[in-house]
Amino acid sequence: MNSAWRSYQENSAKLFRSMGFLAEVEAEVPGARARHRIDVATRFTIAGVSVLWIVECKHWKSAVGKEQVMTLAQIAQDVGADRAFLLSESGFQSGAISASQHSNVTLTSLSDLSASASDHICTRQLQVLLGVKDALEKRLRDHLYDAQGRFPSVAVTDMGELTNLLAACLDTDMAIKKAMVGNLPITVSDFLSREPNSMFSATPQLITHLETLVEQVAGRADALDAQVQTGRDEAFSGADKLVAEIGELIKITDMTIPLAGDQAGRAAMLSEGLESMRRIGSISNVIERHFRQDLRRQHRSLMRLLYDGVYLVLATPHVETNAWNAVASRTASQVKAFADAVQAARHST
Repeated sequence: MNSAWRSYQENSAKLFRSMGFLAEVEAEVPGARARHRIDVATRFTIAGVSVLWIVECKHWKSAVGKEQVMTLAQIAQDVGADRAFLLSESGFQSGAISASQHSNVTLTSLSDLSASASDHICTRQLQVLLGVKDALEKRLRDHLYDAQGRFPSVAVTDMGELTNLLAACLDTDMAIKKAMVGNLPITVSDFLSREPNSMFSATPQLITHLETLVEQVAGRADALDAQVQTGRDEAFSGADKLVAEIGELIKITDMTIPLAGDQAGRAAMLSEGLESMRRIGSISNVIERHFRQDLRRQHRSLMRLLYDGVYLVLATPHVETNAWNAVASRTASQVKAFADAVQAARHST
């Protein structure tokens, strides 16, 4: 098969797709009398009604004649096509032009059709861009709320980056809507690279720029999502480690209290206790960076209870068993409340 003709056929299909239509190359279309292989079959819907256009591509060096017009008109009638296009870059003979005037066959070239459809194509591209931008903006705004519409309990989003991406979406939105009503020239700010603003006097060039900008926003939104997921994993993992480490500290304290008269044994246990406290402090720093609202309150309440309870008991040489049991019980209760809050936050996003 001629590669130049194949390219011409593919470019024809691409043109119709750019207008928002479905376009199938080498389509098998059933008719009343037979099945027909169509160079490009284009389908779309208007007011709920399905529309079929068929396209015949003639990548010839000579003008197309009347016979080809009549053949295409018959095929269009057989398959029930609403419109047929005969595309040729070499023109049409007078007989072909005359025959087309009494049929639903449009004679044109790919270049002329592209030019006449340019406004429609630009409008379609702007509509698609607006839809992509809207989806991106919603995705970015979701960083500001949890599943219940509240500010998230685990806040790990880079707010500076989020602000830049939302600003780029807003600027893109304004540029698209101005272009849709022909309000040119249009200035587009560059919130992502901090380069000077760009001005566009032609819609196709503006679309190319906005497509690149939207791709950049999407890529950086992906990176932001990955960063957030990593931060959430780190925060929740830290919470699990904190609960486990506090459990270890309580065990160490429980073993230390009976050693009041054994200085060497008590010193060894105190050393383990201090190491546990150090680990708790390190984990707590991670949690404090990311937790907000109820989770932060729960975390701080737990840490205050450790400072005023378990830590003091561990540092005191002689502690009554009943007093320690009361501290341990309060701590266990607060640990459970914290763990429950963390579990709820896990399932809220």
